[in-house]
Amino acid sequence: MEGALIGLAGLLIGILLNEYYRRKSRIEKYSAQVFEKRLNIYEGLMSEVKLASSIIGELVENKDLSIDEKKEVAFHAGLKVAEYTDDNQFYLDEHITVHCCMAFVGTSDIFEEPINQELLKDFRQAVKEAYEMIRVESGVAELDGLFRSITKSSPGGRLIDGYKAIKAAHEKKA
Repeated sequence: MEGALIGLAGLLIGILLNEYYRRKSRIEKYSAQVFEKRLNIYEGLMSEVKLASSIIGELVENKDLSIDEKKEVAFHAGLKVAEYTDDNQFYLDEHITVHCCMAFVGTSDIFEEPINQELLKDFRQAVKEAYEMIRVESGVAELDGLFRSITKSSPGGRLIDGYKAIKAAHEKKA
């Protein structure tokens, strides 16, 4: 009788362990596919933000277009980012979606006579933050750290040292 109970307990433990490892294996299988899909979508979002941002930058320098034309182009540049986030909302983090879209809301207000430098500065800061948020959320920032720890690389030189000093001073202020 005791042997039968031990056998039954062993069978139940075996079934539970098998189910646990089967589910874990399935999660690992799908998480790799989801990670790759998300990475591609975040890469696309980065491209959309960069394109729209460069369009805004070119509009600031452009002397041939009227204020109304600049406002119209700026609106459509931001709209493309919003459309991309809508099309891929299943894979995108809600906060990053909101930030990227809000970065372009009101960009048409930059284009006044003269250019509103304060709004332009705010826009550029929001885009910079969007780039960093996308890198962190996509996992690329963490992978950079992992690769750096594996390769033991530490890029240096006069320019890198200057960059690190400026970055440290900026982080200290914040």
